[in-house]
Amino acid sequence: MAERDQMEVSTDADSTSVVLIVRFRPKPGQREQFLKHLLELVDTMSKEAAFVDTVIHDDIEQPTDIVLYETWSCSRDTWIAEERTRPYRADYERIAAQLLESRQVDWLVPVRSFNRGS
Repeated sequence: MAERDQMEVSTDADSTSVVLIVRFRPKPGQREQFLKHLLELVDTMSKEAAFVDTVIHDDIEQPTDIVLYETWSCSRDTWIAEERTRPYRADYERIAAQLLESRQVDWLVPVRSFNRGS
């Protein structure tokens, strides 16, 4: 327990990066159309100053689902205040509402990153 007391704890307010894992479940027959719009969104948002990276995944267990892993160099509060309100997101959200059955968003704060050779 003493070790835990000595660890630095990062709160969302002072976090310098945030990760979003977003699971999209397109409506039947709408996967390719949704993916097209998602790729356009990612291309546009990748030009934002706080953008770090995004990986789009196919789910092996749920082949109709699309899973997005995004990293941003800002806190969750900053992302919501600045990135979520970007004008280009309005069209995307309108289209997503028509093409998706569901969307689940998980917010994470990185603790430590491992890469080959680190």
